[in-house]
Amino acid sequence: MKSIVAFVFVGWFFVAPTARASIDPLPVINQETLRCVWEGINDEEPRAFRLVVPRSDAEQGVVSVAVGSPGHVSAWAYALRSAVVRNGRVVIEADDERGQRISITGQGRAFHTCEGFIKATIKMHARDEVPAVWTATLHARDEGGFFRRLNALAAGLDSVAKDQAPNRGEPANPPSRSGATSPRR
Repeated sequence: MKSIVAFVFVGWFFVAPTARASIDPLPVINQETLRCVWEGINDEEPRAFRLVVPRSDAEQGVVSVAVGSPGHVSAWAYALRSAVVRNGRVVIEADDERGQRISITGQGRAFHTCEGFIKATIKMHARDEVPAVWTATLHARDEGGFFRRLNALAAGLDSVAKDQAPNRGEPANPPSRSGATSPRR
């Protein structure tokens, strides 16, 4: 019986300092790096979350929750009351005019350039009820483009599906009309 021997060469390579900077780990989030737009989706229940922590005191912060399918989306908005970071742990409190509250807690990491994430637990507190609880990873988006990109992606998928859908009067793969025989032998 013959044995096969394989050799693997591991070479040396140089990583330029600029390339290395892009793979540095994210630092622990702090009060300054929290000032961004954060967005994410709960995987277990299709629910989208947006947290806007203003960059200046003149702006209003908001927590938004959206649920539904394209064309049938329900959304709620809560005014941000407090946004505190201690040792990388984020604690957000928001409420609305009906007396409902929403809180977001979790560990996060972020750069000052609005790149990062928060592993969040989101609790919606209705009056005298057990809070609804979701988990989501909120990602920082400098321009809040998550919902815009999600809608554009859905519209793009819809148009692709319409363009590629076969006409009901013709088979999906119509036979060749050239009359030539197959080149297979």
